[in-house]
Amino acid sequence: MKKMFCILVGIVLVFCMTTHVMAADDGYTYTIRVFAGNMGKINGEEVLVFPGMTYGEEWSFDINQVQPSNGKYYVKGIRESGLDNDAVSPAAFQVHGDMDFVVAYGIKGNEVAYTVHFVRSSDGSVLADPVTYYGNVGDKPVVACKFIEGYYPKYYNITGTLSENASENDFVFQYDLSPTTTAQSAPSGVLPASPSTAQGGTKDPNGSEDQSENGKEQQSDQSQSGPGEILDLDPPMAGPGDPVVEEQSKSGGLSTQWLVGGIGAVAAALLVLFVVTSSRRKKDE
Repeated sequence: MKKMFCILVGIVLVFCMTTHVMAADDGYTYTIRVFAGNMGKINGEEVLVFPGMTYGEEWSFDINQVQPSNGKYYVKGIRESGLDNDAVSPAAFQVHGDMDFVVAYGIKGNEVAYTVHFVRSSDGSVLADPVTYYGNVGDKPVVACKFIEGYYPKYYNITGTLSENASENDFVFQYDLSPTTTAQSAPSGVLPASPSTAQGGTKDPNGSEDQSENGKEQQSDQSQSGPGEILDLDPPMAGPGDPVVEEQSKSGGLSTQWLVGGIGAVAAALLVLFVVTSSRRKKDE
C-alpha cells in the first residue's frame, strides 16, 4: 500500500510539472465559445465558436456583433460562464485555455453613449475609426481593444463608470509600434486625434503628451512586458479593489493554472499526511 501511495503521488506531481509544457506546445489548441443567451443572437447565431486557438494567442470580442431580441434590452458585455455576479468580464486577452462566455444584457434606462478611440501613443494619430456603444448612466462597461496590424495596445481592456454627459465617456486605446515592426511614419490616411484624455498621460490641444517621470516609467515597463490586462479610469477605491478589475486576473484561461495548482496542493497535502501518519505508527510501535 505504501508503494502504491508513493507511485500515485509521484504521478500527480509529474502531471503538475508537465501540464504547463503541454499547454504551451504548438500542437495543442483551445476553443473559446460565446453564448448569446435567450435575449439575443450573435451574428444571427446562438453561439459563436473560435476553435483552434493556440496558447498565448490574442483574442478580442466586439459586443456590436450581438443583436438583442427585444428593443428594451442592451448589451452590457460578456461574462465568464459559471461566475455568479453582475460584473462583466474582460473581452480581450491572451488565450491560456478553453473558455466559455455568456452575453450579459441590461434593461435600458437612463441611456447614454460612450465612444472608443484607437490612437497611436507617439503622436495621437487615429489608427482606426472610433466606435460608439450605449449603456445606462452608472454602468461600468469593460471595453475590449481592437487588434491593429503592426501595433500593440498598452492595455487589452479599459473600464470606467459612464457619466450622464456623453462627451466625458471617452475610452482611448493607445498603441505602440509592435517590436517586430520597424520605425515608420504614420500610414497614409491616418487622421489626427481629437484632444482627449489618453492612457498614460493627458493630451493638450496641440497633441503633446504629459511626459511625467511616472508616465515614462509606466510606458517603459509596458513596452518590455507587453499590454496590461485592464486600465480602470475611475479614481482609486479605498479598501478592496474593484470587482471588475479583480475578476480580470481570473480571465484569459487562468482556470487551467488554478486547476494545476489545486492538484499540486492536494498532492502535497497527501504526501504530508502520509509522512505524519507513518511517523506516528513508528512511535506507537
